[in-house]
Amino acid sequence: MDTGPDEFATDPTYQPWDDQSPNLWWPEDRAWFVATEIDYAWTYVGGTEELIGSLLMTNGLEVLAAQLTDRPFSDCDTLNAALDCQ
Repeated sequence: MDTGPDEFATDPTYQPWDDQSPNLWWPEDRAWFVATEIDYAWTYVGGTEELIGSLLMTNGLEVLAAQLTDRPFSDCDTLNAALDCQ
């Protein structure tokens, strides 16, 4: 099946943002905040120490604690640095 731009242009149900998630979201009470970096492959979560501790202990997620002084650049990811060379 051809999925080129012409096919999408003729599909009235296609929306170019269908495969994207929001990059900023939070609950009404603002108890936590999620920001997905749009240029890199990571997401930041802000919240209570209890929330962050729960995320750090969750199996199946790669979670690292971040500080406000951390630099959000790809050369700062020491855990996945070997993958950058492939």
